[in-house]
Amino acid sequence: MHRQMSWAVGWMVCLAAGAISAQEVPREPEDSAVKPLELGDAAPEWHASAWLNGEAPSIEGARVRPVRVLVFLMTGFSPSLDTVPVLTKLQRQHAEVGLEVLGFSAEDVEKLRAFVAAQGDKLGFRMAHDEGSRTRRAYMLAFGERSIPQAFVVDTKNRIVWHGHPLDGLDETVAQVLAGTYDLDTAKKVEQAIKQVPAYFDAAYAGDHEKAAKLGVRLMEGLAKNPKQLARFAYGILIDPKLKSRDLDLASKAAQQAYDATGGKLLAAQISQARALFALGRFSDAVEVQTAAAANAPEGRVREQMEQILADYRKAATQPEAGK
Repeated sequence: MHRQMSWAVGWMVCLAAGAISAQEVPREPEDSAVKPLELGDAAPEWHASAWLNGEAPSIEGARVRPVRVLVFLMTGFSPSLDTVPVLTKLQRQHAEVGLEVLGFSAEDVEKLRAFVAAQGDKLGFRMAHDEGSRTRRAYMLAFGERSIPQAFVVDTKNRIVWHGHPLDGLDETVAQVLAGTYDLDTAKKVEQAIKQVPAYFDAAYAGDHEKAAKLGVRLMEGLAKNPKQLARFAYGILIDPKLKSRDLDLASKAAQQAYDATGGKLLAAQISQARALFALGRFSDAVEVQTAAAANAPEGRVREQMEQILADYRKAATQPEAGK
């Protein structure tokens, strides 16, 4: 199972198209009973001791198996609470075509009942008590994931076709799966490339320029069809303070490729492109792109961060030596 690296935390939050945060569950020992999974594998059965606001899901009598989103939550923490409106909107938006959003939590069942009651109509999807974290372990541990909230999309063939933070591309993925346009093969390739990112940073931390360079080329190819992940990779290279081997050429190429692929409209690509331009000493260009990023960012913490970065770029651009 792939490891979670410290470098990922900051830039994943910063580059999301929204105020994304997560809560890590404690590291667990390897469990031989949990089968490692990859995208395209059959979804494990879920186990719920109680469904708290509706009947247990069933495919009995259904003409086709529904598309389902399984979401693992910790209702006592704001990262999970932030996803409730989004998941509710997703469920209501696609209810007529049979989408089922199912929330799971291993918290005390009475605490969950109180949470469901307090949410009322604001909670638009079913919640289950995941006693002993059996379902969470079957999914999250199988994918090497520790961050909650974490969502898994299961298609009509009962295959896991996507997983990630509910605020980071879930809505787009669900729309594509429901429309039959989701490209699972490409998603698999991107997933395999993402698993190689820690190895790249390990080499860069160690100052192994040759190994990092080879991995970097492979990652550019593997992430080419996912501009958001490509932009994140570039940004990680640009800002990680622990790197002994910082490949500015690779980072700027990755940032430019992500930016061009999205027409300069994706927030993640805007942020990484602005940072790459800044690192290259093109301060005025960095200001122009970061200005667009600040305008594109959602209101709140993320926009404030974007505006602070913009202020730093503007300050650099006004220095006498700027552009020389």
